[in-house]
Amino acid sequence: MVANVRVRGIPWLVAVDSFLPFHEKYKQFIFSKDANQYGWVPFLEKIWAKSNVNYHNVVGGDPLVAIDWLTGYPGFSYSLEYPTEEVKDS
Repeated sequence: MVANVRVRGIPWLVAVDSFLPFHEKYKQFIFSKDANQYGWVPFLEKIWAKSNVNYHNVVGGDPLVAIDWLTGYPGFSYSLEYPTEEVKDS
């Protein structure tokens, strides 16, 4: 399978095989923790890992970087929690 992706804004073709890391004992994919086990999620993750050299370079990474890579647009996150301490004027 070959995927068209953009790495730092430059178009790349990323070729991946059909082998997906799978844990036989737990009957689940090793890296993807999708509860529904959709077939495309591990492939997308593998393409993301390969475009970053390997899985080791993306484990525990910021998902907003992957959103940027996937969509071509920057990702944003917002905290919806209120501060626990009162904010004082300085």
